[in-house]
Amino acid sequence: MTTDALPHWTVTPDFFVWDACDAASRNAGRTLGPDAFQQQALLAETDDFYVIPDQFGVVSGHLLVLPKTPATSVAGLGPAIDHELTWLLRRVADVVEEVYDSQIVTAEHGECGCATASQAHVHVLPIPQAVTAERLRKTIDGVLERRMVGIERIIYRQTEFTTAEDLRSLIDVDGAVVVGRQLRCGELPDDGPYPAAARSASGLVRPYVYLSGPGVRFVSTCSFRSQFVREVVARATGLPEGSWDRRVHTDRGNMFETFARLAPAFHSPGDGRHGFRARG
Repeated sequence: MTTDALPHWTVTPDFFVWDACDAASRNAGRTLGPDAFQQQALLAETDDFYVIPDQFGVVSGHLLVLPKTPATSVAGLGPAIDHELTWLLRRVADVVEEVYDSQIVTAEHGECGCATASQAHVHVLPIPQAVTAERLRKTIDGVLERRMVGIERIIYRQTEFTTAEDLRSLIDVDGAVVVGRQLRCGELPDDGPYPAAARSASGLVRPYVYLSGPGVRFVSTCSFRSQFVREVVARATGLPEGSWDRRVHTDRGNMFETFARLAPAFHSPGDGRHGFRARG
């Protein structure tokens, strides 16, 4: 296949309107004017997608790939976008890997109904080269256990409990009835290439989590709770406890650094290394 047959960056910039993705930008305390930096943080776009830094990136290099069509999941967009998105995620990963000398984790919380990001978005995040497949799997297992993924509820003294905190406190209590069982990374299904596997798993309406990283790939419709990939990457990278939680840590420093480091790679004219035409 020739480069000309691949999707390409569009020539004319169409700056992404941030609050189409992030309801936090509509908060009175975070009002963005028309010239706000976030309104112009577009790194690249193709015919159907934008590439921008995550406003509250958990690490420098944390990007979002967003469809231009309003959608609550990539799976809901239909198979016509699969080739373009597969191509784009690979090219974006190439750029981030090169600039950050890293490996890549790609993930989506599809149909998650996030209060602050209802528009579909795919995360692309760098993790250190030192993170082996075994270490990543152990990290994921730790996050799955902390979130009690697979435990649907616990019934104790005729009362049902479903929050992760309640489940953790009751799991070993005598007389507690556990519905479900704790899942491990090795049990999560790898049902083929994304996004087709996500579309098949979700049935277009069920929430799902897709994650791909060194030695790991799965799509699951279990309840992972919010910000799963942020916590996995933070723990794999050795960041301070809780630094992944964007509800608490709202510093935009990683967004600004991400844009500063990656913009030259995305905007260089005539750059054929990654198989795309640079945005004009």
